[in-house]
Amino acid sequence: MNAKIIITDELFKNLQTKVREKMLPHQWLALNDKFDGEQKSHAVRNLKIAAEHDEKSASMVEYGDFAKESDLCKWMEAAAYSLADFKDEKLENVMDELSDLFAKAQADDGYLNTYYIAKGEKQRFNCLSEMHELYCAGHLIEAAVAYYNATGKTVLLNAVKKYADYLCEVFGENGEKEGFYGGHEEIELALVKLYETTGEKRYLDLAERFVLIRGTQPSPLEREQGFRTGSKWFDLDYYQADKPLKEQDVALGHAVRAVYFYCGATDVARITRDKELFLRLKQIWKDLTETKMYVTGGIGSEVRGERFGKAFDLPELTAYNETCASIGLALWCGRMLRVEENPEYADVMERALYNTVLSGVSRDGERYFYVNPLRVIPEVDESRSDCEHVKTERVNWFGCACCPPNIARTLSSAGCFVWNESKDELRLELWIGSRYKSENCEAELSGNLFEGKFTLKKKTHKKVKIRLPYWAEEVIINGEKAVLSESVYCELKSDFNEINIKFSPKIVYPSPLNYYSAGRVALSYGPFVYCLEEADNGKDLAGLKISKTAPIEVVCEKGFSAPVLKVKGERFMPNKAYSYSESESAPCVLTFVPYCDWNNRGKGEMSVYVR
Repeated sequence: MNAKIIITDELFKNLQTKVREKMLPHQWLALNDKFDGEQKSHAVRNLKIAAEHDEKSASMVEYGDFAKESDLCKWMEAAAYSLADFKDEKLENVMDELSDLFAKAQADDGYLNTYYIAKGEKQRFNCLSEMHELYCAGHLIEAAVAYYNATGKTVLLNAVKKYADYLCEVFGENGEKEGFYGGHEEIELALVKLYETTGEKRYLDLAERFVLIRGTQPSPLEREQGFRTGSKWFDLDYYQADKPLKEQDVALGHAVRAVYFYCGATDVARITRDKELFLRLKQIWKDLTETKMYVTGGIGSEVRGERFGKAFDLPELTAYNETCASIGLALWCGRMLRVEENPEYADVMERALYNTVLSGVSRDGERYFYVNPLRVIPEVDESRSDCEHVKTERVNWFGCACCPPNIARTLSSAGCFVWNESKDELRLELWIGSRYKSENCEAELSGNLFEGKFTLKKKTHKKVKIRLPYWAEEVIINGEKAVLSESVYCELKSDFNEINIKFSPKIVYPSPLNYYSAGRVALSYGPFVYCLEEADNGKDLAGLKISKTAPIEVVCEKGFSAPVLKVKGERFMPNKAYSYSESESAPCVLTFVPYCDWNNRGKGEMSVYVR
């Protein structure tokens, strides 16, 4: 449903302001290679060279990485979402200029990849497993659709339609690359977006072809010169291509590729009413969220291949948990909700958004995490080879800069996670204050999460349901208690509703099969997961032990996304490595801060779990 959603929630409204005022300008500098000492992006430079079609100029430059175009496209998508809510003539002019450059760069037959066009290379799609041409195409399509929806302008949309037509010709029946597909999924979900925007069924057909043909054997990827065969880290399962999706039942391989693929497949299943495909996706979702997801909503524990580990293999110190992976997980959950009314999808979507996604950017909006561990000991992380991927502080930019613009586009489009409209009903999925307006529905949620008081006004002939969150202990709607189970929706009967949600801090117990965290606990409060930081608790966080019977105090402090939690505990004094008696301890008060806010007060230890 085409709807206008305005965020009014204090936290997310401030984040969207930060995207507009801080993140987009900061990232624009990076994309234009204005950061000294950082690896150059070349994204904008390649676009300009490609638009000039100047082979002499092209031969004199460095082109950077083949995937950099996608960083620019995600930035453009973020800018489009921002423009949909806030008029900014200067930003719109930049978007128009970029749209014109892409249109000028496009080959006569429709091909449009600025990295290859800038280099003057004639051979296309010769290494689909690694070279990200279809991945970049997907992000370009998403940017074009977003900008068209925000402004009605068609220059970029027409360019991607021409490109998509070319892809249909090349990868469709009897095409030069019939049977092939991209190594990094993204094009599938993008083609569905383009279909829903234009009504051109050939785009949906190609998306369905890519989804269903993936994993059939023999694999076309293995025939490519650049395919990394013979490695357990980068074999066919890394690409979700070891067998067709309808034969898969567990989450495997590169985490970001996987959840993007599941997004596209879910869209295809929804539109084509493919029940068999959706049942497989449900099984994979269950495996992922019950055995391979961290308490923070992080996924993809393995550094090698940025991939899923085995069930319950969830290390803390060496955790990978790429920010993009949690964004992809949230996007997938949102799509599952469009197919099936199941609040568990919203529970996971919420967990990922409030924790790992938000932890990916600093409070000032100018520094980022690519990797989101659950435990940091700076002197250990900086000396161990298996922790080289872990940053003990957020950084200005990355050589592989997929995460920063991905965070920007996610936050600027946060409204799409909050409401879900179908033919018969409107559902509130997340308790984020906002105004919703579509052709057939108007609704407004206002209130403060930590006061637990909301009002919801609606004006529609459709059913309106609200998700009663898993962390709620009591929900009172217009003076009447709602029936709570583990997770449930409740239909609102009135046009004006007063809703009170009672919740308190909770102790979270990891599975005993998670041998890294077994015997320890974490704290949560509402949708937020918490952590200990050295700034509050001193060094040697491993020596702390919480009192599980002591009351947990909720303290409002400035500078955090949610209240701080304090609870009594013990501090065990450092001793020798082994002893026949327990170390001496002294009583103390443990201070927990929201995980999404860690490392905003300088370098130091951090731990989500505590004894």
